[in-house]
Amino acid sequence: MENAYRRCCGIDVHKKSLSVCIRPPIGRPEMPVREETFRTFTKDLRRLRTWLMQCHVTELAMESTGQYWRPVWNVLEGAVPRMLLLNPAHVKGLAGQKTDRKDAQWLATRLEREDLKGSFVPPQALRETRELTRLRVHWLQDLNRIKNRIGDICESGNIKISSVASDLFGST
Repeated sequence: MENAYRRCCGIDVHKKSLSVCIRPPIGRPEMPVREETFRTFTKDLRRLRTWLMQCHVTELAMESTGQYWRPVWNVLEGAVPRMLLLNPAHVKGLAGQKTDRKDAQWLATRLEREDLKGSFVPPQALRETRELTRLRVHWLQDLNRIKNRIGDICESGNIKISSVASDLFGST
């Protein structure tokens, strides 16, 4: 099988730590596999980004564990030419005793063999627009919930305001 990647990396993402495995460049098997563990604070993620760039990583695969992948993705976006976000159900193929190091090695090896299919991650501008839209929807839902509760409190206190005004918060 012909591999097109120059250098592949697998990242096993958790709440408090990241296990990272970098395979040697294609055609340079004498170089060692590099493994490291990083914490998930921003300064540590920046240190990870610098380390990946120093190692000339061109391909990266990580599992989408809950929301924990988001800060990692945001910090590494643009630093690594090709990044794949993998569905955990797709990654379950590792049999035997699982450890973070083994998971990272498995991801890097599978990425090198082109066995992985990543999920769609929209560009940063679209992600920010989606976040703002969702936030607006939540705020409107909260506002409606509070208005309904005020109406219910008035009714339970024998204030029949709904008999007089069709909209409690509108102009009458």
